Amino acid sequence: MIQRIQSVYLLLAGVLSAIAFFTPLAYLTGTAGTWEMYTTAFTQATATATAGDVPSLPWGILLLSLICVIIPVFCIFKYNNRKLQMTLCTLSIVAYILYYAAYIAYGFTLSRELTASFTPTLYIVLPFFALLSVILARKAIKSDEEKVRAADRIR
Repeated sequence: MIQRIQSVYLLLAGVLSAIAFFTPLAYLTGTAGTWEMYTTAFTQATATATAGDVPSLPWGILLLSLICVIIPVFCIFKYNNRKLQMTLCTLSIVAYILYYAAYIAYGFTLSRELTASFTPTLYIVLPFFALLSVILARKAIKSDEEKVRAADRIR
């Protein structure tokens, strides 16, 4: 059924990930200027940087962010196949962990490259709450699967 509690958790995870997709993730402030790091691009807040100082697009963060938005929403509609739902939730959990690893690696690499200070924004906690929602959804799906197996044993 689509009206289960795990559907609410997965929808919450998808919405939080989508919000995090469009908000600034960090600020880089240094001698080359001030930059805002988004999932899809970097924007320059001050005009002191030259064309050679433009950071590249965070492709790893972009790809993992798209995965973190799409999988939980897709998982909602796979309510008939609980094993596939659990597998997709596990894949989503791994994607969130890799997202944070890429975020940290990319942010600190850029801060050294631009000799800038790396300041995360408050919006970086949104994927963490989405991760918690996916974990809760996986736990609820597993509970449903155990209930179905127990009911099948009784027959």
